[in-house]
Amino acid sequence: MDLISEKFTEKSKQIQGLMNGRNELVKKLIDETESFNEIKQDILNQIQKDHELLKQIDSNLSAKLQDSMNSVETKIAEIINSAKSNSNTLDRKQKGTKREIVDSD
Repeated sequence: MDLISEKFTEKSKQIQGLMNGRNELVKKLIDETESFNEIKQDILNQIQKDHELLKQIDSNLSAKLQDSMNSVETKIAEIINSAKSNSNTLDRKQKGTKREIVDSD
């Protein structure tokens, strides 16, 4: 009976040791999972911040592009108007020169 009792006690200690080891592994797994979740949340938060920053940059660039396009359109209109004005002035001068030639004959 003592031998059975010793074996039982020995096996109980082994089982208790295994259970303690298992419990420690579960605690470590829980800690690692929590740490992983915190890191994952930090990454998601950073991605969200980066996304917002990129949206702001895109908005700013779009506004600057529109301003540049408006400026170019204004300059083109000014050049066209100036060219028309110069063309009209040249036409008047040429007509005036033709009259002078006709008048001198």
